[in-house]
Amino acid sequence: MRVGQRLRELRNARGLTQVAVAERAGYGAKYLNEIEAGKRDLPLTTMQKIVEDGHYGARAHLILWAR
Repeated sequence: MRVGQRLRELRNARGLTQVAVAERAGYGAKYLNEIEAGKRDLPLTTMQKIVEDGHYGARAHLILWAR
């Protein structure tokens, strides 16, 4: 499973929208959509900002890279 798919699963599990997560992290919803769809790579710095500002919790870092 790709990192973008995992990010989408985490977001959905928390009941968050792409717009809400993207706004909290300072990105556009289109950018987050492209990451989740696998159309863009997810740089580590971007992942960190999305996970921290999107209120996913510290374990999200491990979950995103574990599979």
